[in-house]
Amino acid sequence: TPAAAQQVPGRDLLDFPLGLLAESAPLSSRMTGSLWNPASSMLSSTTRAEFGFAGLTTPQDQGVRLEMLGGSYRVRPALTATLSIAQASVSDILRTETDPQSLGGEIQYGTTLASAGVATTWANVTAGAAARYRWASVDTKRSGVFAMDVGAIVDRVARTPIRIAVSSFLLTPSRSK
Repeated sequence: TPAAAQQVPGRDLLDFPLGLLAESAPLSSRMTGSLWNPASSMLSSTTRAEFGFAGLTTPQDQGVRLEMLGGSYRVRPALTATLSIAQASVSDILRTETDPQSLGGEIQYGTTLASAGVATTWANVTAGAAARYRWASVDTKRSGVFAMDVGAIVDRVARTPIRIAVSSFLLTPSRSK
């Protein structure tokens, strides 16, 4: 499609579970900065601020490295602001032509995502929104894109202690990356 030609490279690197531990992405609350769901940045009433760092490194044959730094600050009793930056890259992609012999040099492949967001709570529903800017490079091509993500977490459904969540994390309607 014509729109797919304008996609920013590196989105696939953000599919790795950065900062998730064993949680599902929309419900993740362990890493401050709300990378996966803007609603998860809401701090408890007893917490004023949180800062965190997450990292993920794959084995040498994949060469993927991801890092994230995030912080959340409760500006009002029911309002939390958050900032985060995540960076992902792949190393050791060698420049070749028709055979596996290297022509010298590596192909750069990576992306950086900067986010600023807010989250609030009403009764048992937490909602959040994040403005994000992602820039990336693949070989000599460099580009960037602005996006808005929204998310929600419901802690009780019909008086039952069930927790459900939804998030638009870097939604790509065409599903092409």
